Amino acid sequence: MGPGDGPGHGRRPSRTIGRVSLRCPRALLLLALFACDRGATDVQPLIAEGRVAQEQAGSTPAAAPQAAPQGTPASAPQVAVDPAGEERALVEKPPRSAIPLDLTVEATVKLQPKQARTSANLVEGTVGGVAFLGERSELLVGGGNDDRIHVAEIASGREVWVSPKLGKDVEAVASCGGEFFAGLTYHNRLLVYRKPFGGRVQVESTSHGGGSEWLAFTDDCEHLLMPEFLGRLYLYERRSGALAAELPSDGYRKFGISDKRTVYRRAGAGPSLGEARYWEYAWDSSPARGTSRGLPYKIEDDELGLLVQVLPIPGGGFLREYCDRERCRVILGDGDRVVDFAVAGGVWTLALGSTLALSRGGEYLAWYRDGLPVELVELATGQRASLPAVPRTMSSTVDFTFDPLDPRRIAVTMHPDPNKVTVYRIGGEG
Repeated sequence: MGPGDGPGHGRRPSRTIGRVSLRCPRALLLLALFACDRGATDVQPLIAEGRVAQEQAGSTPAAAPQAAPQGTPASAPQVAVDPAGEERALVEKPPRSAIPLDLTVEATVKLQPKQARTSANLVEGTVGGVAFLGERSELLVGGGNDDRIHVAEIASGREVWVSPKLGKDVEAVASCGGEFFAGLTYHNRLLVYRKPFGGRVQVESTSHGGGSEWLAFTDDCEHLLMPEFLGRLYLYERRSGALAAELPSDGYRKFGISDKRTVYRRAGAGPSLGEARYWEYAWDSSPARGTSRGLPYKIEDDELGLLVQVLPIPGGGFLREYCDRERCRVILGDGDRVVDFAVAGGVWTLALGSTLALSRGGEYLAWYRDGLPVELVELATGQRASLPAVPRTMSSTVDFTFDPLDPRRIAVTMHPDPNKVTVYRIGGEG
């Protein structure tokens, strides 16, 4: 769920998925985001039914995917009036509070060894991803550069399970329902596990396919989403590991999932960022039978900056992040919540979205850019807290996740050491 392209990764090797050849080196992020050479004819999305909604007449359409001919047409996209005019005058909402947000360290858990051997080099162990697990979120799942997935108790720090070597760094992990969890490796190996409450870990499925540093379950735990590096978004069945659907995202790395909805970005035919478009993909019964509609947000805005990511949030709305050289502005819904973050000193290019997480009920927002501290914001009061900044390592940058059962609990990787995770309680004890 965040950037993890340390210098030690080097180049992402050329791979072919279907008929698409991806040849973008990791280091050229700014160019690759919108101009990756696909090298072959575009592949139709693997969608059993449903059609991509057509853009409103008179607009400049992106190269929209076409669904299988047996599907029924989707309803017309709900095109809203461009909201940017009103948002130019927005200030932080609610206003930033002078009272700091109280944080308490609940536990610190080691989820990687002190040193790990990766790509034939002995380096410091780093946690690349983290997720809560268990009936009461009493466990943490973590992956990293020792090529393994680890499960440990939060209260005691005791390791309760570790996977065999998986061949490459575990770049992302995810969990669902307290008993399912999965890990994604640097060389695109997806492993899905189940740990019944009180039982032992069981392997559910393994597969190879698209995959790059972001992984999430659908809300019903039946499918997983993961993107190819700067490319398509794939949905896999949890039980079988089979590919259920693929979406023609182009140069987008920041995805989200909520209420059977995800968002991807597809570039237009020309080189201009203004020809790119964000699309919502939604489904009812199965992600293989969904429909896409173009979203009305402008990619570039003179006042707001570059729209670097759009994420679905519970309740049917979206979270948007606009960035320029001074700040990133996060807008929730129709502007009922607006939060600004200073970006001076950050490492990543403006075209790459920050790492963001929203607690399940929308109470708290976590924000991070490489080279800057993780910031936590209570959206009702404007109170904030900043965590100690973490230096970049050879393998990972910071990742975090909110407890799905308790919005006041967040796990943050690489705190206080690269091989550890700290669980914070927001608002102090109790």
